[in-house]
Amino acid sequence: MAPSIYTGIVTTSISTPTFMFSTNEAGILLWSGVCISSTTTASSGTNSIMLSSLSNGTYNNCYVTLKDLANNT
Repeated sequence: MAPSIYTGIVTTSISTPTFMFSTNEAGILLWSGVCISSTTTASSGTNSIMLSSLSNGTYNNCYVTLKDLANNT
């Protein structure tokens, strides 16, 4: 079964914002778009990930995919 992940629009007024999301499975994080992070794993439940530096603003092109241990995305 593929893991589920909740994501949203990222709005920041600080240079290194935190991205919070919930997932029902642990796995590998695959980042794309303008939001990236050196964090590459997530645990089941709520995760808080520090993103790489961003300018102040709202970003709707931040993508993260979670691949579980069975390679489901």
